[in-house]
Amino acid sequence: MSFATILLVGMAMAYGIFAWLDRGRAGSARGKILTGMGVKPRPGALTVDEVQELRDWYQAQTIPCIRLDVIAGSAPATPGGCRLGGSAWIADQSAWPRARSGEPMDFLAQLDFAALPPLADFPAHGVLQFFVGRDDYFGCDFDDPTGGDFRVIWHETIGAGGVLLAQQDANNDDMTPLNRGARTEGRALKPTLVEQRPGWSADWAWREKMALYERMDDEIDEELEGDSLFDLHHVGGYPDFTQCDFRNANCCPDHDVVLLQLWSTPINDICWGDAGQANFMISRADLRARDFSRVSYQWDCT
Repeated sequence: MSFATILLVGMAMAYGIFAWLDRGRAGSARGKILTGMGVKPRPGALTVDEVQELRDWYQAQTIPCIRLDVIAGSAPATPGGCRLGGSAWIADQSAWPRARSGEPMDFLAQLDFAALPPLADFPAHGVLQFFVGRDDYFGCDFDDPTGGDFRVIWHETIGAGGVLLAQQDANNDDMTPLNRGARTEGRALKPTLVEQRPGWSADWAWREKMALYERMDDEIDEELEGDSLFDLHHVGGYPDFTQCDFRNANCCPDHDVVLLQLWSTPINDICWGDAGQANFMISRADLRARDFSRVSYQWDCT
């Protein structure tokens, strides 16, 4: 890692501490998002009817998602299972994925759908593997979220033939969001089916209500914030963003399904920048077709 990169990361971390603490003061965060989206908030407090309108609309946004909790200790070294890092199963006639530079990618995570609760349009079986590049941006191309150095590999069946390989270049822990233990030993993920409503930064879902949302007082703001599930690893449900939604009319407008979202646990296992999150998203049509060639990958931090 270059000195310039180290300096920038250090500055970002210092700034991130204050930004992260400020995240609970959602008014300033919402204002930042609104400004970036070109939405001008209307003045004045919400009326009783507007508060009820927002409550009713918000409750109607409930959708299921699968929460993924990290289990402490080494993950079982098996071809299947849901986990962060560890060994990866490589099919016969295949090789460990490599970035355009020729360097081996990091095995980031794996979803074993036979071990997950059922979720509409998602597979009932099969394994999906996520590999990311080992560079300053963890393989992400922020200008083209579908074109970075990352791979999402679908196996309809797994375990027949093939080989289970340890992380490549396992002694080099630079340029990876995983810490050494999670990267080399793996961390099993425990799935739980839950219900989720959109968070304050899921602007794609909030867009039609943004001007109204900006005028919320602290009471309704806290009520809605307390009713949602934030900052959790999950499949399905709503995306959440440390900065703002990367999707727009010109960038992945049809990517409406969270394939996998991973948050930071800075003390344990995984950290994106200073304290951010990563999203792998897909269109529902591609998900139904089991076509994982057009997945988008984006991460940001405070």
